[in-house]
Amino acid sequence: MKKTIYMNDPLYRLNEQTDGGGFSRRLGEIVERYDIIMKLTPEPPKFSQEEMHILGEVLAGAKISAGFIYSMGFEIQDSVLETPEIREALAKKIDAMTAAEKVKMIETFLK
Repeated sequence: MKKTIYMNDPLYRLNEQTDGGGFSRRLGEIVERYDIIMKLTPEPPKFSQEEMHILGEVLAGAKISAGFIYSMGFEIQDSVLETPEIREALAKKIDAMTAAEKVKMIETFLK
C-alpha cells in the first residue's frame, strides 16, 4: 500500500538519519513505540468544566514541544480564564503528571 505523507521538519531529520532507504521502516518503529508508551501510560485525571475551559485555551494553537510540556503549569497559571484558585489547582494537577501523562492528556483532549 502506497501512501503520501506530509514531510515536516522532524520527518526530514528522520529521513536524513535513516541509511539505506529504511525511512518507512524506522517511522513504523517509532509509531509502534509511541503506541506502546500511550497504552502503558495511565489515563489522564478527570477535569471539571472550568478546568477543561482553561485547558482548551492553553492548548488552542499551542505548538506542542518539550518546552511546552515542561511549562504547562505556568501556561495554565498565565491564563485569564476562571479564578486564580482554579488555575492554581489545575496547574498543580498538571505539574504532578509525567511527560507521558501530559502527552496522553493532550492527545485525548485534542481528539
